[in-house]
Amino acid sequence: MAVAVWGNLAKSGVDPEKIEEAIDRIVQEHNDDPDAHLGVGQSLESHKAADIIDHLAASIVTDKIHDKSVTYEKLSENLYVFRAAFESLDSWTVSASDPGAIVALSGGIVQIRAGDAIGDISEIALYFASMSLATDKDPRFQIAAIFPDADLNYNAGLMCGYSTPFGDPYPAFGFLVDGPTGKLYSYYNDGDGAIKHEITGTDLYSWHSYGASFVHSDHTLNFYIDSVLVDSVIASELVIDANDIFSAGAKAIAENTGVDMYVSNFQTAQNW
Repeated sequence: MAVAVWGNLAKSGVDPEKIEEAIDRIVQEHNDDPDAHLGVGQSLESHKAADIIDHLAASIVTDKIHDKSVTYEKLSENLYVFRAAFESLDSWTVSASDPGAIVALSGGIVQIRAGDAIGDISEIALYFASMSLATDKDPRFQIAAIFPDADLNYNAGLMCGYSTPFGDPYPAFGFLVDGPTGKLYSYYNDGDGAIKHEITGTDLYSWHSYGASFVHSDHTLNFYIDSVLVDSVIASELVIDANDIFSAGAKAIAENTGVDMYVSNFQTAQNW
C-alpha cells in the first residue's frame, strides 16, 4: 500500500495546490507584506518605538548617514571642540624665519616649507593658555594633509600634545613622514622613548585625513587615515597635560631642498 506524503497532498478535491506549495506561498506573501509585524507589541513596532535601537557596534557606516545630518550639537555634546578652516593663522604660532623657509596661507590651505640649511624647521603650532590637552580627557585630532615631496630630503610631522613634531623626548602622539624613504609612521612618545609603527598603503602624494585619539579608560591610542583605523597600540605610560595642543611642520635634512607639505581642515576635541 502506497504511503501518502502529507506535503504533496492537494488542499482539497477542488484545489490542485499542494499543502507544501500553499505554505511556501503564504510565507512569501507574509515576507512581501510591508505592514507585517507592525501591530501593537509586535517585533517591528517595538523596534521602532524603542528609546534605544540596538545594532551591532560599528554597523552604522558613513555612507548610510545623510549628508549634513550630523550637526555640531551632536558632535560636541560633553566635548570641547576646536576647528580651524585656516581662514587665518591668528591663533597659531608660526615659525619660518630661516632663509628659504615658507609658511603661507591661501584658500584655507597652509603651505609649509623648511629652510635651506640642514636642520631648519618650519612649523605651525597651536597653544591655548586657558585650555590644556590632557590624556585623561580622551583627546583626539584630525587634519587633512598632503606630502607631495615625501621621498625628498625633509621630514614632516603632525603632532598632538607638543609645540613641534620634532620634540623628542616630550610626550605626544601623531604621525611622522621620513623623507629619505618616503615612509609614513604612527608615533607616540611617553617621555621615556619614541614608539613608531610603519603604516603602508597610503599615497602621501594625495590629500588624506589623518587622525588619532587616546582612550584613557584602556590607554588605547588609535590612528586613522580617512577615518579608517590603521594602527592601535596600548600606551599605558602616556601622560599629557600641556597647553601645547598641536603642531605641524617640516624639517630639512639636506641643503636647498625647496620642498613643501600642505595642511587644511584641522579639528581637535576632548572631554570637558
